[in-house]
Amino acid sequence: MAATAYMEVFMAQVNIVDEWRKALGVQLKEERRARDMSQDDLAVLLGVHRRTVSDLETGNGKNLELLLTAFCVHLDVDFGLVAVKARQLVKAATIDLDAIE
Repeated sequence: MAATAYMEVFMAQVNIVDEWRKALGVQLKEERRARDMSQDDLAVLLGVHRRTVSDLETGNGKNLELLLTAFCVHLDVDFGLVAVKARQLVKAATIDLDAIE
């Protein structure tokens, strides 16, 4: 496989990860809103700044995995369900990596 093909595969994987993080954020935002909580309310509950919650909901934050775990534990959210919904959102953005030569 040529170097350009490897770069295409790498960039496709990066894009999928970015889309996954954004889709997770969308689902987390829906869960927060379903509980009638503001970002400030959730920030206090998690012990973080409101900006951190905003970053989590947009998929841009650091320590996403740690915050995601805290979010699910504190709000009694089934991570599996959140992940399934996020995967459905990402499916359209996924390309067939095997098709790239």
